[in-house]
Formats: sequence, structure tokens, C-alpha cells
Amino acid sequence: MAIASSGAIRLDADILVELGQGNEDGGGLKAASIGSIATINTANDAADRPDGSAPHLMSEFYSYDHSASSGVAVGAYGNGLNGGTGTSAKALYSTVFAGNQGTGLVTHTSDLSNSYICGSSVIGQTGHIFLRIKSGTSYRQDAQLYKYNFGASNGGEVIIGKNSSVYTTWDTTSATTNEAYNQSSTWYALPSSNSSTAGRWNRDTLGTPSSSTGVSVASHVYYEGSGSSAYSKDVYLRSPEITFGTDTIILKCYGYGSNMGTLYMGVYITG
Repeated sequence: MAIASSGAIRLDADILVELGQGNEDGGGLKAASIGSIATINTANDAADRPDGSAPHLMSEFYSYDHSASSGVAVGAYGNGLNGGTGTSAKALYSTVFAGNQGTGLVTHTSDLSNSYICGSSVIGQTGHIFLRIKSGTSYRQDAQLYKYNFGASNGGEVIIGKNSSVYTTWDTTSATTNEAYNQSSTWYALPSSNSSTAGRWNRDTLGTPSSSTGVSVASHVYYEGSGSSAYSKDVYLRSPEITFGTDTIILKCYGYGSNMGTLYMGVYITG
């Protein structure tokens, strides 16, 4: 169980109970915040636990989960866009790009061992890399993933849309609206040929179907942003489960289109 993420919370009925104390056990906010009542569980994201420094505020306990476990879902650094996944786990996202990027290639590099991401090396662990497109309100928004590099042990640099043995192992959600990554969402494998289903990630060759959006490259995976069913959505593209051989993740993307939304990257650790 966790403390509410907003609204009124109480020291006795919320914070002390979450820390394993009964309402009658007392204890001040400072004692709760610095961990002298119960050691603060650092499996919570830093934004969801008290920082231990004065002034001690009850709002620092928003979303705090004293029983949270680490190593389930962690995220890429940056923007504090976090949310539950249906368990005590959290996922964060880093921004790959926001808005129209023109026709230039965008290269996004993340070190998963960074203190703002996993906090330690993930080499030898298993998990998924995912992209989340927060789409705009009109059709010129076909974000593209062109290449990725999850390290030599995972194939080195890969053109994602080149071989069906690669892109059919990736999954997409469909017209979803959840800002928080959810491993339990309904996932659809990318088809083995070109496709253009609105509100999903698709595989294609050359340019994207709509005019004035997308860049022409030999093959790629893109978000089909045409039609009202694709507008104002949060749609995810998920890699197959991999065993990480590196902490460095490199994505090469395009974000051409006047209605382009924001593309985020994250990582979900499964074991």
C-alpha cells in the first residue's frame, strides 16, 4: 500500500501507519522524515520519499510506499514523469525529443547506471527498453525509430525495420492514454510487413504515408498519427526482453512534423 499522491494526508493516520506504526504510537514529522521511526525505503523514487532535510514537509511523503521493492521497474533519467504500473513499481522517462525536429537525425544516449536512472549497473539483468509517444492533435506527427544500439552482446547497432526477425519481436500498444508505463497493457506484435494502423507503432519502408511528416529512410518503425483515434494518446513501443550487456543505450530517431508530440524513452527491469 502507498500514501496518496495528492490531496490531504495526515501524520498519524497516513504517514505513521505506512511506516508500520499505529495511530497511537506517536512520533513527529521530523522523526518520520529522517528515518528514526523506520528507515526510509530508497526503492521509492527520490520524488516519492522524504529527503531528510529541513524543512520537513508532509507533502514529501506523497506516493511513498514503505514496502516498495527495487529492481522491478526503473526508468531513464530526466523529467520526473513517473507513475505506478499496477504494483509498487515505478517507471520514469527521459525525453528523446519534443516537438518538430525537422528532417535531421536525433541521437539519444542514456547511461542506465546513472544515479538518476537505475543507480547502478544493469549488466546481466533482464528487461525491456520502451518508447512512449505523447501524440499531438493533428496528423503531422509520425515519430520514427530508425536505429538502436543496446551493445554488442545484443547485436550492436540495428536498423529496426530491416529484418522481420527483429521488428516482429517488438510490441506496440494501441491508442492508449496511460502516461505511466504498464507492463500488463495489451500488446500487439509489429506485423511482418508494412502497416499503417492509426494509433499504433508500425513498420514501413521509405517515407511515412502522410505528407509533411516523417523522413524517407530505407526502413523504420513509426507511430501512425493520422485520424482522431491517434490524437492526444500515450502509445508505447516495447523491445523484446533482453539481458543487458551494457549500460549504454543509443536510439536514433526522426521527429519531423508540425504536430509532433513528445517522445520518451524508459527501461523496465524484469529480473
